[in-house]
Amino acid sequence: MPEILVGCAPGIGLKYASATDVRRDRLADERHGVLVRTKLRLAVGDRTPVTIELEKERIAIQATGEIRWVTPLVNGALAGIALVPASHRDGVQLDLVFGVRSAGPAPERAVPPPAPIAAAAAAALAPGAVQRQAVPEAVPPLSVAMLQPNPVLRQALVAALGRFGREKGPWDVSVQATAEPDAFIEALSAEPRGLAIIDCDPLGAAVDPLVAAIRSHRAWERLPLILLSSDGRSRLEDGYAVFVRKPFEVKSFVNLAGILVARA
Repeated sequence: MPEILVGCAPGIGLKYASATDVRRDRLADERHGVLVRTKLRLAVGDRTPVTIELEKERIAIQATGEIRWVTPLVNGALAGIALVPASHRDGVQLDLVFGVRSAGPAPERAVPPPAPIAAAAAAALAPGAVQRQAVPEAVPPLSVAMLQPNPVLRQALVAALGRFGREKGPWDVSVQATAEPDAFIEALSAEPRGLAIIDCDPLGAAVDPLVAAIRSHRAWERLPLILLSSDGRSRLEDGYAVFVRKPFEVKSFVNLAGILVARA
């Protein structure tokens, strides 16, 4: 995810190549909302003018941005921004960019079914009638590998991933947690994974070589990685890996996991 948040006077500017890039980084919980990476100092509840520029469409949209959540990263932060259009025209353009359908006509008043249909429905509910039950769709699995030696933090992350599966999928999330890098690599190899989480603090300088080893396997080239760190630094340039500074809020962690899995 590129750094697309830049300062402007007044407010902030979001520059995208096209509307497709905006939808890629949208917030699922907001009608018009985006996830951005920034080095600006933002706080939850901040409100500021926002200008969105789309290079391909050659348009600029004005809005007010409200910071919903902020996740500190090793370098900068991730922020969820809800956008309120500045005018009706800006609102229409935002709807088009995000693919939001405008409200349609009021729902029609319910009309009782004709007598033959009502009789057929009653017969279907009569004793001895064979009723066809709707078969619920299977919840797709999401397998996660995690390198986390701290048992308390490991339990908290497993609970957060369960919430992520319910709210952002739905997915049937399974987690295989390990305490050692070698066991973590074996866990990655055991089955296809949709997400991997690495606590970098116990690894020290071995973080970059471990990530490089993961990316050297074709099956893991695009595997989403969440790298947790208290104060570490990284020279990694990886579009599918994000460093998250500890401690972090569960909601922002869940949002970040949803963005990474959707982009993979």
